[in-house]
Amino acid sequence: MLLKNQRAVAAGGGDVDDAGSVLPLGAGVHRVWVPTRHVGAQPGFMRGGEPARDVDPFDAAACPWARADDPRQADAAVVFIESPLSNPYSTADRDAGGNGYLPLTLQYRPYTAAAARPRSLAAGDFRETGDRAYRGKTNRAANETDLDAVIAAREVLGERPVIVVVRMHNPAVLAELEPTPTPSWWTSVCNNRPCGSCWRAFSSPAGCCRSRCRSPWRPWRHTARTCPSTMPPTPTPSATPTPSVSV
Repeated sequence: MLLKNQRAVAAGGGDVDDAGSVLPLGAGVHRVWVPTRHVGAQPGFMRGGEPARDVDPFDAAACPWARADDPRQADAAVVFIESPLSNPYSTADRDAGGNGYLPLTLQYRPYTAAAARPRSLAAGDFRETGDRAYRGKTNRAANETDLDAVIAAREVLGERPVIVVVRMHNPAVLAELEPTPTPSWWTSVCNNRPCGSCWRAFSSPAGCCRSRCRSPWRPWRHTARTCPSTMPPTPTPSATPTPSVSV
């Protein structure tokens, strides 16, 4: 799904609204830079510890261009990231006398639940005392460096194209990515080959769907989250909305 298709503008080079689009990538693109991701240590699906790791998302079979080792020699960049990964329970907080529960952050930078309920609606397990409130607590995404990679790619590439591919595990607050003028893709598939064909030919599949990204946390917390039309979307810099294309 294409979230945004916006070209970068040099300082003093004009209005962002007149920047134009990046996709499809033209014939002048031959080498792309794909940075390696870093994911911090976090609990696994069965709550076992997963060590910090580096992930190379480049797939030579899925990418129609050669890979550049140096971003200064690349014609474009493709930055693969994931939606924020966070652990909503802390044994350290529990051992320190707290209830152990932390806010589930949907943003990349540290998030403090200043507007959460003072008392949780969930009573918790019968072995627990109190409730699961986490108001005032702070949580951090294990993949905060994903946002750093996008910002770094935009700075290094300058006006050259930078494509951001966001693999969504859950809805995310993408307001932190909005100031970066780059085409953004929302994907929930494991195979990147459909993305590569769309970047090159920008072919649109027959099926299209509508989706809304979440705005910053505070206004979102005051909406009826069980009703699909009450969430204010993240405002885009462009005056012309970009159509959502299912991939």
